[in-house]
Amino acid sequence: MTRPFTETPDFGTTRINLDIGGHGGFILQPTDGGDPGPWAWYAPSFVDRLPKPRHVWTISRLLAAGFSVCGVDVGESWGNPYGRGIFTNFHDACVSEFGLASKACLWCQSRGGLMHYNWAAEHPDLVKCIAGVYPLVNANASKFVPRLSEAYGMPEPAFVSILADNNPVQRLAPLAEAGVPIFHVHGEADEVVPLEQNSAELARRYEALGGSVGVLRVPGKGHEEVREFFECPELVEFFLQQK
Repeated sequence: MTRPFTETPDFGTTRINLDIGGHGGFILQPTDGGDPGPWAWYAPSFVDRLPKPRHVWTISRLLAAGFSVCGVDVGESWGNPYGRGIFTNFHDACVSEFGLASKACLWCQSRGGLMHYNWAAEHPDLVKCIAGVYPLVNANASKFVPRLSEAYGMPEPAFVSILADNNPVQRLAPLAEAGVPIFHVHGEADEVVPLEQNSAELARRYEALGGSVGVLRVPGKGHEEVREFFECPELVEFFLQQK
């Protein structure tokens, strides 16, 4: 079923709007004229905010290379089990109804890291690769616990007791075993999602597990919408290498 979107940036292609159990989803079709196949799955997606015109640079290049670009709005789920369930239903629809590849290329930004990595840890066979833009992948920082416990619908002490089972940096083994390549671009001056505790820590752990991972460090940049993150040739090339 179709579902209207409040904001529809001009990505220069056909946009299919979906309803996934009451959650808005979208598929941007490739502009190379080829058949559906590879796809980049962006998170977090919000029907009124993300993706936004600032993402046109990356998305247009993926579309021109034969990728579909997709996403589904699971609200401020912060990677909780409910949101992961909607992700599974969305993946099923993209594959079974629209002929997209069974393995998706995941593209996460900020708290979208919690969403994608927690889903990927439970479905490594459905993941082609993961790219991140300053992704939140380590929920150990105490500042995130109140927000996460709210998203998980439980008191803070109860959430802390299950944190290890819902923290991406502690759930990497299935992805390494499946041979999923990872690439992040992250600012060295990021104070919201610090590089060392997130992308760098994930890279250390993933390499220790034998996984393939790269981190592009951006000097002097923080958690911000600038060209280094939103017009990143290395990120686009990473996706194209997985096609």
